[in-house]
Amino acid sequence: MSSQQQSDKLLLTPREQEILNLVALGKTNKEIAHELSLAEKTIKNNLCVIIQKLEVRNRVELAIWVHKHLSSNS
Repeated sequence: MSSQQQSDKLLLTPREQEILNLVALGKTNKEIAHELSLAEKTIKNNLCVIIQKLEVRNRVELAIWVHKHLSSNS
């Protein structure tokens, strides 16, 4: 993982990281909201912030970002 990718990940709050991981698993906003006991709107808002922070365009790119940058560290 490059230093830029590491700093991008550090910009995310623990909750954002949790949501990011659930998106990468293919969960829907509704499923994530239920699992985390949050409103679906809260998940949507968090995803907008995550997408901006990681400079991707959509949840597909977000899932790809996770698999490219975080899966190799596991």
